[in-house]
Amino acid sequence: LAAMIVVADPKFYQRFGFSAAAARALKSPYPGDAFMALELTPGALRAKGTVRYADAFGALPVEEHL
Repeated sequence: LAAMIVVADPKFYQRFGFSAAAARALKSPYPGDAFMALELTPGALRAKGTVRYADAFGALPVEEHL
């Protein structure tokens, strides 16, 4: 496991080292400050790409404030 991605409350997850800045090179249908990443292996988040979610995430609304 080289990195972890979350869509969650920034105030809570930032205390564990997650940041929106770390996820900036990645594309997600859930953009904004709630889309965060934590690099576990140095350099793992240098690559650009698109984050894909399980089908169950498709049932969630994409809110403007995320």
